[in-house]
Amino acid sequence: MAVAARVAGAAWCGAGVEKTMMNRSAVAILLLVAPALYAQKRTQEGPAKNDPPFFAKGAKEDRSSVRTVRGVVRGPKDTPVSGALVTLTDKETKRSQQLITGEDGNFQFESCKKSVDYEFKAEYRGAKSEVKTLSSYNPSAQPFLELRLGAPKGSESDGKQEQGAKR
Repeated sequence: MAVAARVAGAAWCGAGVEKTMMNRSAVAILLLVAPALYAQKRTQEGPAKNDPPFFAKGAKEDRSSVRTVRGVVRGPKDTPVSGALVTLTDKETKRSQQLITGEDGNFQFESCKKSVDYEFKAEYRGAKSEVKTLSSYNPSAQPFLELRLGAPKGSESDGKQEQGAKR
């Protein structure tokens, strides 16, 4: 009888350990899956209301005080330039942000404060655009800029030397 009690006790203890292990496994799985589900929900809903917009000083910026600035970078022959570096600079703080144009030459800066003056310029393989300013007085909710690249510095001077040498 003592042996049967010991065997029954061992079986009972084993079942308790098994339940505890199952509970711990369930908690571990929940802890691993919950952040992924939260992130998926956030990407479907877009940024949270309290995410700070670009260049914003406060975390709770009103969305009506920001705007999206879109544009295109064009080469000397008026073709869109893919892979150009576009720089946006806050004129007051001198903080800047850069991005690369898409295949169609387009760029987009989101959450730019309407109350700030910005400068935009583009560069690609030595060619640079003129600096364009977007004023805080511009009433457009979604302004569109066209940045035109000039010929690279080396190509202009080389072309003039070649013409001069032919004469």
